[in-house]
Amino acid sequence: MSTIYIPETGTVHVPEIVKERTISGVLNRPATGTHIRATLGETVIVGRVSKEKSPYALIVIEADQLPTSPSWVSHLTRYSLWVDSGWTFEILDDAPVTE
Repeated sequence: MSTIYIPETGTVHVPEIVKERTISGVLNRPATGTHIRATLGETVIVGRVSKEKSPYALIVIEADQLPTSPSWVSHLTRYSLWVDSGWTFEILDDAPVTE
């Protein structure tokens, strides 16, 4: 014995929660490892773009060290620079500009 099956179609309501937020960030972040110079007034930082990405308007730079730097200097080599503070950035090599 068999029963005839007739599919019914219609609208089904599925409860769903969507969380969304808008943040301002750097849209064209230089590629990780890009050699870069950041200048603000008389302050100059030369280093490479860190692999650490920020969802905000920051560029994280790992500063180059002098070979004769004391060991404690390595704790002062990562800088998170707010783009809106007026930093001027220069790419110092031919690396791709964005990731």
